[in-house]
Amino acid sequence: SPQASTIPPIQSFSSHAPVPIPRRSLREVKPSRKKLEAQLASREIVQRTRPLISSPNTPCTPTDILSLRGAQSLPTNLRRALNDPDAQQWAEALAKELMTFHEMDVFDIREREVSDKPVPGLWVLSTKKEAEGGWKYKARWVLRGDLQKAGIDFDETFSYTGDYIAYKFVAALSVLPGWSISAADISTAFLYADIDRSGMVVQLPHFFLQSIHFRHPVGVLKRNVYGARQAPRNFRLHLANQLAQMGYKQLVCAPALFYKRTIEGEHVLGSFYVDDGLGAQSGAASGPG
Repeated sequence: SPQASTIPPIQSFSSHAPVPIPRRSLREVKPSRKKLEAQLASREIVQRTRPLISSPNTPCTPTDILSLRGAQSLPTNLRRALNDPDAQQWAEALAKELMTFHEMDVFDIREREVSDKPVPGLWVLSTKKEAEGGWKYKARWVLRGDLQKAGIDFDETFSYTGDYIAYKFVAALSVLPGWSISAADISTAFLYADIDRSGMVVQLPHFFLQSIHFRHPVGVLKRNVYGARQAPRNFRLHLANQLAQMGYKQLVCAPALFYKRTIEGEHVLGSFYVDDGLGAQSGAASGPG
């Protein structure tokens, strides 16, 4: 037919060569490393100079929401913290954390031996909004738990934690007539528990003055520290042991709940999520003790 004669043969399609892609388009798809570094540097400058909310009509961006201090981003290491405009506040937070380690006798300092393989740690810096309107600067030294070796530095890591059902149950009891509710927050909670591995060697934090008498100092852990794989489990066992000495019983159906009946016949029920506790008590307006 006349229409069939207008269809080109199949060989004509295969004879066409592929269309070459210009090199310029490839560069646009995959930018150079210098260009990426320049973009990241410009973003960091914008993040540190842009206010939290420029005007009432300007919506907040995710960067603004995550920025705890508004006009400035948090330093990522000690060098940036000590060169920060708020270096005095960061130095006080570091000194407070080091003083806590000294008062609670966290490390047993000795000279490093050839067979030692100390686990390093790092500083985590953060801020918290206070009720009065100011900012609280927090510095915490945490262990590099990702570098711990199973069977050498830790064994078991499982730990019970309170879920929302336990919290809702405690909160529901507080609305009953004669019941009251209270909350508790244990500061530096993990440091109260002993470490379950004796002889675990770690690198000491920076500016730890107790190590100046040694040439190559290392620390043998005596207490639980944040970041360790077994830290939540050790603290949970320590908390359950302390509550058992106070007369509390751990419920079998809900291991995160602890119950106690006082001599006066009052009922006390509490639940802990790591270091945050919520309790309800009958017959006392002051809350559970």
